[in-house]
Amino acid sequence: MSTYKYASISDDKHAFRLLKLHKGYINEPIRCHLWQTILPQNEIDRENQLVDYIALSYTWGGQGKSAEIEVNGCGMRVTENLYSALRHLRTEVEDQDFWVDAICIDQGNPDERSHQVGLMRRIYQEAFGVYVWLGGSTTETDAAMDAMTKLEQLRTKIGKEWRFFAEKRIQLEPYSRERDVLGDHPVRAGLEQLLGRPWFRRIWILQEIGSARMAQIYCGKKHVSARIFAQFPALLCYIPDAHCQAVLDIMPGFSREESWWSKNQDLHTLLRQFRNSQATEERDMIYALLGISEEATEKNTIEVDYK
Repeated sequence: MSTYKYASISDDKHAFRLLKLHKGYINEPIRCHLWQTILPQNEIDRENQLVDYIALSYTWGGQGKSAEIEVNGCGMRVTENLYSALRHLRTEVEDQDFWVDAICIDQGNPDERSHQVGLMRRIYQEAFGVYVWLGGSTTETDAAMDAMTKLEQLRTKIGKEWRFFAEKRIQLEPYSRERDVLGDHPVRAGLEQLLGRPWFRRIWILQEIGSARMAQIYCGKKHVSARIFAQFPALLCYIPDAHCQAVLDIMPGFSREESWWSKNQDLHTLLRQFRNSQATEERDMIYALLGISEEATEKNTIEVDYK
């Protein structure tokens, strides 16, 4: 199979690519179609938008590209972690449209890369939802994800009382049986493993999850809403480190409204706050935070430039 070669992206400054992930069973080869579209510019555009896409938030897992997928009938090498994400997120019943940075941006074209990175926050904001891929599962992470799923069901059951329940971390006697799962040791161990995944340390995830209208957290074949995931440590009386908590605070849900995300912060403050985050290139520490800083709206701000 010949190697995939990128066609030039449209001259429209709002143009970007999407990856159609074709349906298939988990062990079948991954087949995709890469195509171009344009970000909506107003409410009318949004109403007429013909495709709901999902933006993927994940870690590259190193620079080695040892796995191969099929894109437009040609071969493309990707990292093992991305391959695993696509394999687990693919459904057996329908095709799905994704935005995946490593594939939808021609990483070998500095001009395109600079322009597309400048659109990233908009791409995540306009997505139907964001899927966070934390990696493969363990017995413990499965236990934690199952516990969160039960809490999701409890949230549906008690309706409007849930916010009070979550904020005050109180015992609701009629539902104490459902909450007993929070004391299980494997659940706590699983939560620690989940919060220790490399995704939480990647600098780009701040604007990715913070811009999401809706998000699902995936680990292996299990997934839960970001809203429940963000509340789970507090309900378990588990205190994450400051960095993890800052990420949890900006996941979709009521905590985002009262978090640091809702306050205008300058680039220098953000760099100090997230100085221990990780990036493939040093300049990504600037570019990833620039889009969420108060300088983002200034005319004479730093421009993304990978040349």
